[in-house]
Amino acid sequence: SAITIFPPRTDGEHDFRVWNPQLIRYACYKQPDGKLIGDPANLEFTEVCQKLGWKGSGGAWDILPLVLQANGQDPEVYDIPQELILEVHMSHPNYDWFADLGLRWYALPAVSCIMLDLGGLQFTGIPFNGWYMETEIGARDFCDENRLNMCETIARKMGLDVSTNATLWKDKAVVEANVAVMHSFQKANVTITDHHSASESFLKHMENEQRLRGGCPADWVWIVPPISGSITPVFHQEMLSYNLKPSYEYQEEPWRTHVFKTAEEGQKKKRRKLLTFKEVAKAVKFSAKLMGKALAKRIKATILYASETGRSEKYAKVLCEIFKHAFDAKVLCMEDYDPVHLEHETLLLVVTSTFGNGDPPENGEEFGRFLMELRRDHTGSEDRPRARNHQTGKLTRAKGESHFICFYRVILRALNNNGSQRSPPIPDPPPS
Repeated sequence: SAITIFPPRTDGEHDFRVWNPQLIRYACYKQPDGKLIGDPANLEFTEVCQKLGWKGSGGAWDILPLVLQANGQDPEVYDIPQELILEVHMSHPNYDWFADLGLRWYALPAVSCIMLDLGGLQFTGIPFNGWYMETEIGARDFCDENRLNMCETIARKMGLDVSTNATLWKDKAVVEANVAVMHSFQKANVTITDHHSASESFLKHMENEQRLRGGCPADWVWIVPPISGSITPVFHQEMLSYNLKPSYEYQEEPWRTHVFKTAEEGQKKKRRKLLTFKEVAKAVKFSAKLMGKALAKRIKATILYASETGRSEKYAKVLCEIFKHAFDAKVLCMEDYDPVHLEHETLLLVVTSTFGNGDPPENGEEFGRFLMELRRDHTGSEDRPRARNHQTGKLTRAKGESHFICFYRVILRALNNNGSQRSPPIPDPPPS
């Protein structure tokens, strides 16, 4: 996944906006008889693109152009070369006729209309991508009545009785649509997840947030998948929807509020020919290459944290942002760090708390034990502080040692004894 963050809002008149709701979407054309060709969800935006001078081919799978607005200026329209769009053509493991339906979908979901509210700043242009959950395509995009509305077509192909709801033909058809999506993406080696795995993953995330921050805001309507609701664990999970910052926020569509500077609203705007999408892509690639070379010359710095409440994690991330000005810095939780990389580290910074009776935070225990084992391998003894108390299973402090910042001292001694060179010492803060 990736995110691009454009400059923040200043006075509300110089915004950087991506007008597309998503970077990749299919156009929709309204015919004289009222029939729609394409994805009905994008009818309005297709008409906006046409007013800006874009002309599609009128097909069901036309990719909409990028409409980009910089510094509050009028938007520019850029065609996306077809060879850059990865599409997955749908087939079914059990129904050969499914491929004949001609269904396809783009592989990359990239949201581009949301604002990031962070630190008192509003970033209005922050396109980012993830990966699909199969129900987003199979249940919603393909089977919603206000989208492609393929449910009845699939049911009839399956030979189901669609004359009455009592046959549950809709349920059977939508399940097979999702089976086709999962099968097709996996066959094409494109990342996708199923709604059961996603539900379990979210509950794990919710558990971690509850442990670290005492809560996790969630909208039940958005979290519960559109099919198989009650057989997923999130269906039975009580959720509270409340607002925290930093946050992602919806914005009003820019074409509803933008005042054109060089052309009257509704008049077709001449398309700029100065730069093509390909040229812009080359410039971005060149800039990324220069940045990569610059980072390669910097000293690498690894920042490890262990925390029970999340405060040490917060400080570690602040420290990382500071060090990024001069170092190639990254921040990791101790439980996610492979200690075998220690001997290759050039600069290692540790941010940790001491929990309870001089114990390490839970996510730092294994790292601490590794250091103690390494220390014993070097010294051949079990000098204090002991690596492990076999009765309690906890890292313990040296006899008579204060509980205060005990785990910090444990790590410091272990790294010193294992040959690491310590930076100039910082005096211990007085106990509060």
